[in-house]
Formats: sequence, C-alpha cells, structure tokens
Amino acid sequence: PLVSFAQGTENNNSLKNKNWIYVNVSVVEANEVNITFSLYNTTSIVNITTLSAGTRTINWTNLNNGVYFYNVSVIDITNKQNSTETRFISLDITSPQFSNLSVSPTNGTTYSSSQLYYFNLTLIDNVAISNSLLNFNGTNHTLNVSGNNYYLSFAPLAAGNYTYYFFANDTAGNSNQTAVYEYTILKATPTLTLTASPSWISGYGNYIFVNCSADTAEVTPRLYRNGTYVGSSENVTLAGGTYNYTCNNTATQNYTSTQVANISLITSTNTSELLNLSLSNSSVIYGTLTTATGSGCPSQLNCTLYRNGTFINWSVGGSVSDTSILGGGSYIYVYNTTGNVNYSSASINSSLTVSPATPTLNLSLNNYDSNIT
Repeated sequence: PLVSFAQGTENNNSLKNKNWIYVNVSVVEANEVNITFSLYNTTSIVNITTLSAGTRTINWTNLNNGVYFYNVSVIDITNKQNSTETRFISLDITSPQFSNLSVSPTNGTTYSSSQLYYFNLTLIDNVAISNSLLNFNGTNHTLNVSGNNYYLSFAPLAAGNYTYYFFANDTAGNSNQTAVYEYTILKATPTLTLTASPSWISGYGNYIFVNCSADTAEVTPRLYRNGTYVGSSENVTLAGGTYNYTCNNTATQNYTSTQVANISLITSTNTSELLNLSLSNSSVIYGTLTTATGSGCPSQLNCTLYRNGTFINWSVGGSVSDTSILGGGSYIYVYNTTGNVNYSSASINSSLTVSPATPTLNLSLNNYDSNIT
C-alpha cells in the first residue's frame, strides 16, 4: 500500500499552542484491510488506534503539553504493510507567567530631573519567550532580558499620571498580559532662596541688592516689594522704613508654586554724626566778637541754632551762625533737628565762657600823673 500524510496534518517538527493533534492521510490500495494511527510521547505510547479500511483521519484531543511523534500504517489482504514517515510535534498551551513585578522608585514618587525609572519583572515560560513588551502610556517598548529578569528603564519622566502593563508571548503563540497599572509622579516643590546684600538691615542712602533664585531653571522666580513686582532681583536705595519682600513662582508641569518672604529694614541715618557745631573761641574776654556756627545739616532737614534756649536762627540744610559780642557769663549753644523718615533727630551743643574784662584805672594828683617828691 501507498500511504502519506495529507492536507491538515501539521508539518514535521511543528510547535503549536493547542492540546490536540489532527492527522489526515491519503492511501492508494484496492485491497485495504485496516489502518492504524500511532501516537507516542517521549516516554511511552499515548494511543494506538486501528480502524477499518477507508478511514483516513484521526484527532487526538485533551493532550498535555509536550513533544509527540506519530505515524500511520496500512495493511492489505496479503498482509503487506506500509507506513508514513514519523512526524514530531510540540504542543504548548501554557502562557508565559509573570511574577515579582516591581517599579523603582515606587508609585507616587516626587519629580526629579535626574531620576531614572526602572520597571522589572520575572517572566517564565515552559518552552521559550518569543516577545516581551512594556506598554507605557500607550507606547510599546521592548524589554531587556537577563535570564528570567525582564526590565526597562526610562530617563526622567515629567510629573503626571501614567498607565502601563507588561505583555509577552512564547514561541508557540501563547500570550499573556498583566493588569493595567497606574504610575503617578508628583510635582516637586522648588526651593526659592531670598537674599539681601550686604544685609536685610541697611542705613539710608546705601544700596541694597535683593535677589530671589530657584534651584531649577524650570521655574521663574518673581520678586515683590510691598506687593509690587520688581523682577527677580533689584539693586536700589530706599527711604528709611520697613519693606516686605516676597518671592514666588507659578506652577509648571513638574513643579508646584511656592513662596518665601523676608523683611528689609532700612534704618534712618544717625544725623548726630553729620551735624557740627563750632565756636570761634570757647573762652573769651568780654568785648570780644564771637561766632558760633552750626553746619552739616542734610538738605532734607530743618536745623535750628539756640543760645541758652533762645532761638537764634534756622536753615533748610546747609549751616546757620550767630556772631555777637556777649556779656560776661556762660552760654550753651544747641544745634538740633527733629529729623525725618530718612534721618534721625539729633542735637549737639557747645559751651562758651565770656569772662569779665579788667578795667584800666588812672590816679593823678594836682593834674600830675607821675610821682611828686
């Protein structure tokens, strides 16, 4: 008899994701007695079925995973026999299995511009993995492999919400997929630094440099003085007083908004260090002309000169003086100002002593001024 495999029979050395084997043969024999279908695995006979003449197919079902081989033989009435070649087939209906899924850093981490993100799992198959993927936010990425460890890393990810799942199939065509997971990266809080140079306390008339900076170029610091936007820094001279400086930033994709504040105290100038009171002489004999001069008055101030509590003169800025011949006695000159927001009040004084003059006496006798003997 002539017997050969026909359409529907798997090719030799096939790998299939099913649990059955279908065999179809063609036979050329007029005096066929019967036909025998034989199935074996690697250790024993699985099934041998002999059927009546004319049968051409068989379907072995509910088979376990494994390697099988099979053939078909035909006998005629003269007891002559012929067989097909023996074919091999591997059956596998087990999908790849996932375990030990891990993500680093964990879900809910805070954004970092230098962070790498690692997605890992163990993947096992009874035959062999053909393809493994990580679908991250709708895009497939082929996994790297080291033994049974499958992994992928990403460069810094923006803050936001992501979804991901793992997918794999084996060489038999079995596939498996994990659940869909969510991964959230929280916005980071930028560090804003508010500084003043030379310090937060400065004398009137001095420049003060106030600067706000951030630890990331992604945010733009905004500096305010008493609620008025001044840029990210300013170098100014301010009137005496207290100023509220605040610095903030608006939120970006990766950073939250935040604010820092400080108070700058601009103190008034110590006017007493500017005023000067000078006397032409601090001690004179009666009849001597004396001059007291108050000077150094800032242009913003009214400065007044007093002598023994009596108003003498005043000026706006500049100087004021008193030139007099005073009677004998002690005099206190006071030069003062009430100040303003930029200059402190101040008062300085100086003392003048006028000593009595000694009169010149003349004694004469009989109109002679000299001695008479």
